[in-house]
Amino acid sequence: MNLKTVIYRIIIKPLVLVCVFFPASMAGSLNKMENNIDEVHENISNKVLEWSKIIDDTLCDYLDDNNATDTLQAQTCNTEPESIDAFFQTNKYLEETENTYVRVRIGEYFQSRESHDFKLKFSVQLPLSRTKKSFKLFMEDVEINDVKNALSNDLNEDSSSANLGIHYFAPVINGLQSRYSLGFSGIHPYVRARYNALVETKNWQIDTVQLFEYATDNNFEEETNIYFDSYYNDLSFFRMQLHRKTETDIDGMNYGFIFQYYNTINKKIGLRSTMAFLGNTKYQYSKDDSINEPNDNTFGGINNYIASISWRENIWRKWFYYEIRPTVNFHRKHDYKANYSVLFMLDFYFGTCN
Repeated sequence: MNLKTVIYRIIIKPLVLVCVFFPASMAGSLNKMENNIDEVHENISNKVLEWSKIIDDTLCDYLDDNNATDTLQAQTCNTEPESIDAFFQTNKYLEETENTYVRVRIGEYFQSRESHDFKLKFSVQLPLSRTKKSFKLFMEDVEINDVKNALSNDLNEDSSSANLGIHYFAPVINGLQSRYSLGFSGIHPYVRARYNALVETKNWQIDTVQLFEYATDNNFEEETNIYFDSYYNDLSFFRMQLHRKTETDIDGMNYGFIFQYYNTINKKIGLRSTMAFLGNTKYQYSKDDSINEPNDNTFGGINNYIASISWRENIWRKWFYYEIRPTVNFHRKHDYKANYSVLFMLDFYFGTCN
């Protein structure tokens, strides 16, 4: 056996076999992994629907509702989002949707003037459609490494405690929609009332939302949001939001003017541009450099200017999203010096799709 034969049998032949069969083997492994992931997602989604049905049936039997009908939706997340709000899963959309879902959100938040934060957050919603369409179980804002506003879906979303309870939707009276909630925020029971009225003009949809909440820790909150939406086509719209809020533990009144432009480039990619001006009538803060000034300062007016762009994309699977959101804000506590930040976020959605 000569040297060429030895080299061919020991080196070249095995290398050729690896080059030929390894890619095929890897492709088979990747396809198997994707199939397994799809199967796991489908199983979890079906479990969510099954839990909703079990609770629904149990309450229906307890209430002896003979007129109830089984309206469990069997499909999982296999359709396209029904609206731009649904694609971005905005706070407004999640407040109003009737879908059954579990949403898991993972993100990392980096800032130039403050520490970066990691957050894991999930929400659950189980509408009890058979018992009565008016009822809905929910679990909101359950977070690990809970940091206010790091992963806020909307700028006015500042909940820092997990909420667990049930919503009751009252009949619509003269266009006024009412929702009453009973639940727990952390360990404190609370009651909440939400009212909204939608008015449509030739160019605008105007939705006025009023919230009231009282918790047993003697914390009272009330909040008003007015949304002015102008739709250019099925892929884009402009939203102006007027916001105000008062609560027991905060002096003065929070308020904000928020301008957002939503544009879905296609059914899988969305772009959101935001300008926001946030303030408080009696804002208390500590400046970064407070050597020559008292630590506690009070200011009335706009205390934070924010500009951000969000790129959100549905990739690989219809239930998997990623979002990148670079932001710059000029805050009073930083003496209005630029604070650059970027948010990297992953969304996993289980249940009935949008």
